[in-house]
Amino acid sequence: MASSHPLPEYVSFDARPYAYSFPLKHAALLIIDMQRDFLLPQGFEAIQGGDLSMVQASIEPTKKLLDVFFHTREGHEPGLSDLPSSKIVRQAAARENKRRVLVIGDAGPLGRVLSRGEWCHDIIDELAPLPGEVIIDKPGKGSFWNTDIMHKLKARGVTHIIVAGGIEEATAGYNYDMKCSSLAQLYWSQGLFGFVSNLQPLMDALEPYCPRVIGSSTPTSTPPTWNGDLRIPSLQAAYRSGISPVAVIEALYESIEAYAAIDEGVWIHLIAKDIAIKAAEALVAKFPDRGALPPLFGEFTHCGNVLDLCIVAVPAGDYLRAELTGKKEDTGRLSFGISFLGASRMDAETLELARRFEESRTV
Repeated sequence: MASSHPLPEYVSFDARPYAYSFPLKHAALLIIDMQRDFLLPQGFEAIQGGDLSMVQASIEPTKKLLDVFFHTREGHEPGLSDLPSSKIVRQAAARENKRRVLVIGDAGPLGRVLSRGEWCHDIIDELAPLPGEVIIDKPGKGSFWNTDIMHKLKARGVTHIIVAGGIEEATAGYNYDMKCSSLAQLYWSQGLFGFVSNLQPLMDALEPYCPRVIGSSTPTSTPPTWNGDLRIPSLQAAYRSGISPVAVIEALYESIEAYAAIDEGVWIHLIAKDIAIKAAEALVAKFPDRGALPPLFGEFTHCGNVLDLCIVAVPAGDYLRAELTGKKEDTGRLSFGISFLGASRMDAETLELARRFEESRTV
């Protein structure tokens, strides 16, 4: 996303009730629920009788906004354990529209409606997230309830959100009057809840700094970038797409150094950046075939400050957990492509493990 113009600290564009200003380096685009179940003719909302014409019209403007990426998907666990019974009862009891024959979890033409893992639950092809982009799965309408979006925003230093839902052309509903009323409520009373604008003022404000945002049909010639997602599946997809562990290390240390200005005591011990980069370069040289990478290629772990103990990275869900052991032969497990960064004060469990091990050695 190279530009001949230096990035300003703040960007401002016309909005209601007055111009909206945001720090360009700390802003993210949040794209809400652009899922097949809500947008395709045989999806859940069409089956429920919704008018798709207006929501489908929001696809093209939303594509023009794609440069900073947070996507949300509404849906439920396959077993529906997170589905409130009220949602089922409300849909099943609605009689004003005879077409409402399916409820969440039922099998529809495109799969089980609003169920995670189903084809219809995923985002439409036109707006499909690129490898490493952040996807927030939520069990309801709100993106901040029972999700980790706040953690992910903070981890990336995001302080301002531009919602495809606050940009009028990238906002849609199945009832035009209700859409207009909802947008008006956002900026009513001197911007009580936020700001509302059209797409063009934002595009004009960003154009000098983000050429790719203006929707050119020419593919970008710059290499893919990492968005900061440290989950194992996201990093694996990013590396397969061509992102280098070296680029990830550089971005990660940039984030660490930036946060050190806020709280310099997070890291008890941090591997020097040049050493971490050399380790990443060695990793790339050792595994040149992107189609045959080890399962933990380019992953990261850290632990408590007990440097004479062996550090072992253990997969724990979507992340790695650092464990300590006195068995020196376990160091071989680090050859699976894992990078050790250091020790942070936030690893209470690991520090407790280290404390107990130290006590056992002195008995």
